[in-house]
Amino acid sequence: MARNRRSSECCSAYCLKSTLYIFNIIYLLAGLAIVGVGVWTIADRYKYVELLSTVTYPVITYFLLGAGGLVLLVTLMGCCAIWFNNRPYLICYIFLLSFIFLTEIMVGVLAYIYQEQVQNELELNLNTTCLSNYRIDEQKTEAIDFLQEKFHCCGVLSFEDWKYSVWRKQNLSGDNLVPDSCCKTITPNCGAIIRPSNINYNSCLTKMADHMRGHLFILCVVGLGICCIQIFGIIFSCQLYFKLKDYLDYL
Repeated sequence: MARNRRSSECCSAYCLKSTLYIFNIIYLLAGLAIVGVGVWTIADRYKYVELLSTVTYPVITYFLLGAGGLVLLVTLMGCCAIWFNNRPYLICYIFLLSFIFLTEIMVGVLAYIYQEQVQNELELNLNTTCLSNYRIDEQKTEAIDFLQEKFHCCGVLSFEDWKYSVWRKQNLSGDNLVPDSCCKTITPNCGAIIRPSNINYNSCLTKMADHMRGHLFILCVVGLGICCIQIFGIIFSCQLYFKLKDYLDYL
């Protein structure tokens, strides 16, 4: 009878350990995906953050990147805890899984909420930021030029916005009526001529708002989607923790 019980405990623990090994492989791939999204956001989509009036977007990005980096460490700890049947390591593993779980929920919820607010934020602040800082603040100037070149737009609402800018009022523009970054083909002083064949007539506000909403949706899906995977990891780890006590007693 005792032998059958011992055999049953060993088999149950072995199945849980195998399941958690598979979970850790999937979780590792998910962590790499999180890091990839975070790096992609910072490298390719991050220059216009200077134009935002709140820190919500960078906070979401860095929290997601931090969570992805922590996943890589946690999967290694989990594999060691399972391999060596180490219950204290398994407790740490469960704690860190829970911490990452809560972090990713926060990222997903923040991204969802901010997705609904970003249009209003841009409407309230983007025009003032651009018109007050172009060629005055170097970082914001780079962000504005990046925005206009990337989205093929000119001005927050229209190219006529630039006539009200500090850049024009203080005669910092030279012969230019709009920045060169407004031009369809960028050449020195190409912004001196305003006509449809020369400059982009699109609104930067609409382009940037649509782009950010789409990107925040991706961050929301990544954050909340990976939480679903972690629920199984936390449940299986807790089961293994209690199962290991009986398993080790019979060894």
